[in-house]
Amino acid sequence: MNLTSTFKCVRLACLTGLIISPVAQANGLFENNELSLSTRNIAMYLDEDTSNDENQFAWAQGVAIDYKSGYLADFIGFDATYSGAIKLGANDNFQGRDLVRDNNGKAEGFNKVSQIYAKVKLGDDELYANAYGGWKELYKTGSLTVSHGRAVVASYQGISGEVGYKGLRLRGVYTDRFSDRDSPTKVRFKTLSGKQIDNIITGDLSYSWGKKNVVNLFSGESKDYLRRSGLEFKWLTPVSETSKIGLSGYFYQNDGLDNWEGMAFDDKASHYNLNLDYMVGSWALTGSYAYTEAELENGLGMFFWDMGKNTDGNFNSKADGTGTDFNKDGETMIAFQAMYNMANAGVPGLMVGARATYGFGMEFQGADIDEAELNLLMMYQFQGKALKGLSVMAGIGPGYSYVADRARNPVVENGDWEKRSILGGVFVIDYKFDLL
Repeated sequence: MNLTSTFKCVRLACLTGLIISPVAQANGLFENNELSLSTRNIAMYLDEDTSNDENQFAWAQGVAIDYKSGYLADFIGFDATYSGAIKLGANDNFQGRDLVRDNNGKAEGFNKVSQIYAKVKLGDDELYANAYGGWKELYKTGSLTVSHGRAVVASYQGISGEVGYKGLRLRGVYTDRFSDRDSPTKVRFKTLSGKQIDNIITGDLSYSWGKKNVVNLFSGESKDYLRRSGLEFKWLTPVSETSKIGLSGYFYQNDGLDNWEGMAFDDKASHYNLNLDYMVGSWALTGSYAYTEAELENGLGMFFWDMGKNTDGNFNSKADGTGTDFNKDGETMIAFQAMYNMANAGVPGLMVGARATYGFGMEFQGADIDEAELNLLMMYQFQGKALKGLSVMAGIGPGYSYVADRARNPVVENGDWEKRSILGGVFVIDYKFDLL
């Protein structure tokens, strides 16, 4: 199924909608439409104490113009996003920060139409059916997602849809191409060894109740390569007038299919994460536990959460770290986070805190391996109408893990593993406002 020619027609249809705007205006296409501008100034740094001493730094200015139409005859419309990143700074090893384009080792800015798709709707807010076709961000949809943590957001070419009744929702996706967050190009999905994957099919079934409670079951398959299944839940309830308690869990299973090479794990891998939240007064406290099984013959396996190369896999576990990920075979992760709302201290909009994560239980060539990181966090949402939509976020912290060889296995000599120190930092300024 070749979607490229089909979506050329989608783009033509969207442009046609602009040409016939006087007619469409009377029928709702340009009524209740939305146009917004988002900017993100982001700098990222990672210092890994290895023999190569290849520190990673990139700094970019991201811009996105997002348009959402109304519905012609209350049935069909279109949305589009034009986005780009301007390079403000980068060293020779910028590639790992995924902020700017890598043009044969040279850091460059880029721009693209990251989203353009037709949309169809039926029903109302209680009982509904929606369908989409074109290039679209698929945020936490089935086994796929896109990251909102860089200058530009990635997107997929495909067909997607959803049907729902009250809190029950069923979604499905067919996609065959991807445009990454640090590139203007549209590419095919690939295996870890570089062979083409024809398509990815995924979907999820969820039920939500109240404001913060949801259960989600999903499954997805990159054709003949990898199947991912997951169960996720969130639950939150008041304990008193000033406190709440919450519980969340994420349970994931990977199964290698006919074309799976066994590079990250042999044929099966699983990951489990449980989190307990307690909010009292100005404090928000979280304790986390995770465990991974990912056996790999002659290596230290890991839970691979993407669906292949040129994809972003949906993975909401707290094991997704800042400087290192706590997802290796046999690894137990424990973490604690504390955030304090400074409103009661006279600074509304400011939150400060820290997160400490420790992973242990990994074994390789007779060595017992552990890793850890500490993150200091600050988030500030500017107050007042004049600065509505402006926010700042900063994080910095040290950590350590193991030095990896070319096969990504720990370097072990005479039963001792080689440790590497990590220092990471990020600084972000976001500003979003409506143009219509």
